[in-house]
Order: sequence, then C-alpha cells, then structure tokens
Amino acid sequence: MSGAPSSSPAARPVLEVRGLTTRLLSRAGEVTVVDALDLTVHAGETLAIVGESGSGKSMTALSLMRLLPDGVARNGGGTALLDGRDLLVLPEREMRRLRGADIAMIFQEPMTSLNPVMRIGRQLEEVFEEHRPDLDRAGRRAHAADLLRKVRIPDPERVLDNLPHHLSGGMRQRVMIAMALACDPKLLIADEPTTALDATVQAQILDLLRTLQAELGLAIILITHNLGVVAENAHRVLVMYAGRKVEEAPVAELFRAPRHPYTRGLLRALPNPEAEGEGARVPLMEIPGIVPALSALPRGCAFGPRCPIIGPACEEARPALRVLGGTAVACFRAEEAVP
Repeated sequence: MSGAPSSSPAARPVLEVRGLTTRLLSRAGEVTVVDALDLTVHAGETLAIVGESGSGKSMTALSLMRLLPDGVARNGGGTALLDGRDLLVLPEREMRRLRGADIAMIFQEPMTSLNPVMRIGRQLEEVFEEHRPDLDRAGRRAHAADLLRKVRIPDPERVLDNLPHHLSGGMRQRVMIAMALACDPKLLIADEPTTALDATVQAQILDLLRTLQAELGLAIILITHNLGVVAENAHRVLVMYAGRKVEEAPVAELFRAPRHPYTRGLLRALPNPEAEGEGARVPLMEIPGIVPALSALPRGCAFGPRCPIIGPACEEARPALRVLGGTAVACFRAEEAVP
C-alpha cells in the first residue's frame, strides 16, 4: 500500500484546538513551548505535525494528553475540544477516564513505554481494568489476544506471556498500538512511532496504522520529522517552528508549492534519487543554524536568523498566519521564491 491517503475525512472535527499555549518553568524562567496553536482533526484523517527537534511537536501532544508535570508546566490558554469536551480544563479524574478510551497515544520508544518486568498480557489487561470493568479475567485475556491479532502479531496467546525484551522492536511497537486501540479511541496521537525501527519494519507499522484507520475511522495526529513518511501517510501537514505553526496545507499542496522558507528548506534537505543518476554524488541541502532557544527568541520572525529571504519587516514583527491559495502561512515574504 503506497501513496498519500485518498480517503475523504468526515466533515465533523473529532478534535478542534484553538489558541493552545503551554508554558514551562526553566532556569531562564517561564518559556512558551507551544504558542497559540490552532489545529483540527477529522474522523478518518491523518494530520502530520513536522519540524526539527525543539519545534514543539511532542510538547503539543503531551499538552493535549495532559501528561506534562504540574508545577513545571502551565496551561497558558486556549481550548482543545474532543467531541465538545475541553481537554485542557477537565478535572484530572475525568481526564484519566478519557486517556486510553477516547484519546490514546503511541510513544517514540516502546521499550521505555512498556514495563520491562511485566508480561505483555498483564499490561494489556490493565487497560481493560481501568476502562472495561464489564470484562472478567478470562474476558480481559481473550480481548488482549484479539487485539494482538488485529495488529498482526502471530501466536498471540504465546506473546501474552512474554516479557517485552523477548520481542523485537517492531513487535513491541505493535503491542503499543494494540494497547492504544484497546478501547476504540476516537483520536490516536502517534509520536514518532517508527523512529527506532529499520526501514522494512517502519513500512509495516505505517501500513498497519493506515489499515486500522480505514477499518475504525480513526483520527490520527502523526508527529514526525520524516517528510517521506508524511508524503505516504498524511492528508494534511502542519509545520511547526519554535513552538509556533508556520505553515499548514493539504499534503499534495505542501509538497507541490511550499510557501514558508522553513518548509522549503526541509523539503530541499530530502534525498532526491531521481536527481542523483548513476554514479553521481548530489549533496543534501541543509538549513544553516539551529532552532533558537525558546527563552531567547528574536524580536521578529523566529526563523529570521536562518532565513535566506529575510527582510526588514521580518526583524521587527512576528508574521501572522494568512491564507495563500489552500495554504496557511506565517511569513511576510511567502510569495517570493527562495534564491
């Protein structure tokens, strides 16, 4: 199964986020790690969030899941409506009921997400104890085995009695997917779900997620730095930089005509096999510099110090999002071609 998804998402958003702002305490004081972020995700749709390390992708996911520690993280405002319920202000007891039930998350590294001394079956059964009190012990084990079959794990009854270190990285990630889908969530957040896997297993995991989405009508937020993964798996793309959204577009439009200089730089950094030719060595383009410290952002555009087309206005003010064609972009000079 290849190519960008072609299914049309339903009209009603599963998740609607407006003005999400998250602040963290640091040695430099309070810093804004997610800054006034808007996004929507529909049933059957995959929204990819991309950007370099430090751009705010994972902080967005942890903010939506309410998994950042109290006393260190603070909600700086905004709303995050999941079927009409604001995740940002729900009492913690109600939020615990939603996690794993209506909203679930797959983390980057399954070996650190799974309990290394607890058998796979027991870890799955704990999800049912929290969210499915109608199941007895035999029912929980049977349901756990069914979930492992759904994520294409062979001999699930045997795997239920394994410890995580008995399984390969790909198998552990399938277990994490099974755990996330245990209670039929409406929204799945996948945070770099294939980072630690080789290319073949990565393709299998992504194919599995597409298949499960088609079967279950899942809304998926896919967090990744891999634009190749985005091209094959997303309907829309949201590009983040220094905690802010700088561009959002349908996947085909973003790859055809990226508007923000940062997005253009990310795309130019992709290997291009067609340009290489037999025996040719084509160097990858890179974006100079690094993502700035969130405690020391420049006065104007955060990307300004790395931008090849920076102008005077960019140094004085933060560009607001505006719509160009089918793209939302935060850049004063988005219409101009990069030299």
